[in-house]
Amino acid sequence: MATPQGVKVAGAFVWHDGEQVFQKVTHADSHMLRVPCEAWAIATEALEEALRRGVERVVIRDGRYGVWWTRLADFEQHGVPIDRQHGPQVALSLSWWSFVPNDSVTVRQGSLFAEVGT
Repeated sequence: MATPQGVKVAGAFVWHDGEQVFQKVTHADSHMLRVPCEAWAIATEALEEALRRGVERVVIRDGRYGVWWTRLADFEQHGVPIDRQHGPQVALSLSWWSFVPNDSVTVRQGSLFAEVGT
């Protein structure tokens, strides 16, 4: 995705428990929106590609706090378009996300495969 700051990676399409999801690995301390409410934002271009691929879930992984996940349909129904100098994005309030803190997450390396070459 091209932004005024250059090309940025919005996330990746990965397979998790037999389902393709759009996953973003980031840090809530610096990337979670705070104003006007706490929310996660995803690049509009990435959400459009996820829709084309038939993806149903969006996952945000934060090494410090845990994992947030929501349905792609929630972005379509409740998301708010924003552009804060990082390219067009859609923000979705945390009230639409499920959260599992790190101390509850069981790491299962065998169930997560990155998409390669397609």
